[in-house]
Amino acid sequence: MVTIAGFAARAPGTVLSRGRVTITTSCGDDDTVRVTVCDAGPGISAELVNNLFEPFVTTKDDGLGMGLTISRSIVEAHGGKLVAEADAAGGALVSFTLGRERREEKAEQ
Repeated sequence: MVTIAGFAARAPGTVLSRGRVTITTSCGDDDTVRVTVCDAGPGISAELVNNLFEPFVTTKDDGLGMGLTISRSIVEAHGGKLVAEADAAGGALVSFTLGRERREEKAEQ
């Protein structure tokens, strides 16, 4: 989550626009937890959303284009899903879901 929030904070135009990054969490009905990071930057195009998690795709002049690719691999390795979309209010939303560990399961270990 820290990595994704860092990407949002350093997104092109974020600091120059409203400079706001919001992180929210919610529980799903299917025993999942969703974490959403929303920035207040210039937004994200539909074309970029479709390619954002591909290696070497970046919007930064000095970016490598590997951060979100690696983040997605980590989330998926834990059974989750990482997605990005344009925020209707401007900016971008990146969210990931992970399965919740039940207290009973933890006690059994």
